[in-house]
Amino acid sequence: MNQIARIAASVCPHVRCLLSTLFQPSVNDMHIVLVGGTAEALILSYHLVSEHTVSIVELEAELGLPVQYPGRVIDRDLISDYFTGDQISFLMLHSNPDGWGCRWDWIVKHLAANVARRGVQCYTRTRILSCTSTEAGTVVNLSGGERDLPSHLYADRVIAMRPLESAGPGKRR
Repeated sequence: MNQIARIAASVCPHVRCLLSTLFQPSVNDMHIVLVGGTAEALILSYHLVSEHTVSIVELEAELGLPVQYPGRVIDRDLISDYFTGDQISFLMLHSNPDGWGCRWDWIVKHLAANVARRGVQCYTRTRILSCTSTEAGTVVNLSGGERDLPSHLYADRVIAMRPLESAGPGKRR
């Protein structure tokens, strides 16, 4: 809990209050839907999937797009939990005064592949049409035209990984 709280809460402050609820010992086997395929969502899903069913819904064609930040890793040891040695080597981390520089899109690509291997369901090019609260949880209605995907997900928790007022390219939401 401490490691994921430190990582996810520091880069995604609006998730901080949810972490205490999600990591209570009595709360197990929930279906958690993360809206937005950000690096924070991938790190959070990496930890949550061991005890919960996790789905990531992303409007873009790939997780982590568009790349909004330059690649910078402050503590190289933290990423060793999430990447294999070959993946870290592939990142070609370069030392600089602020930590380690790399291509951010490859960090996200490796994270996405690793969480998918752990069982996280990733729905790209998928739009959320609506969310409806019920006594049993939340029904998330989906739309995606490129492949077969469920028309809705039943979730115990839905977490927006970006502020709701933010918009993607073309002001897409």
